Amino acid sequence: MITTSFRRGEEYFSVGAVGRLRAADDRITARVEGTETYQVELRDDGDLAYDCTCPRAAEGYFCKHCVAVTLAWLAENSTAPAAGAASGKKMRRDPWRDIREYLATQAPEILIDLLLDVAQRDDRLYQSLLLKAERTGGGNVAKAFRRAIDGATHIHGFVDLYWHFMRVAKMIVTY
Repeated sequence: MITTSFRRGEEYFSVGAVGRLRAADDRITARVEGTETYQVELRDDGDLAYDCTCPRAAEGYFCKHCVAVTLAWLAENSTAPAAGAASGKKMRRDPWRDIREYLATQAPEILIDLLLDVAQRDDRLYQSLLLKAERTGGGNVAKAFRRAIDGATHIHGFVDLYWHFMRVAKMIVTY
């Protein structure tokens, strides 16, 4: 008997809803585009373990998103004979190894420019690099951490202030 989750997972897989698979150690992660974007993680903890950010998985079920990621992984790692392959096993390229090898050939100036370019678009990376620079550069680390915490907890504008007051009001009412 094929479950609804399995059928729906097959549909998600067949329409390409599974994003790029990331495999590291005994863990496979991917995003699946459904009614929302869901993050799926499959692990080998002796048995198959799984997590998905959807409500069905939160209830403890192996959801359609987990099925779709499993099918995508199986498709990438199938044992269909490849032309000229003696063992018949398809070799899957590791994208992280390819990226590492590419970066290893680059001059330090190129890597610095690349990292700074990404840090301009990614505030978490910017804050992390800034804290590390201040720590190694003899700056005031406590002041840098305080500034980072203030920035992360600062209420920005009317909407944030509104939600803050709503949370406080709810606490008062339930008290």
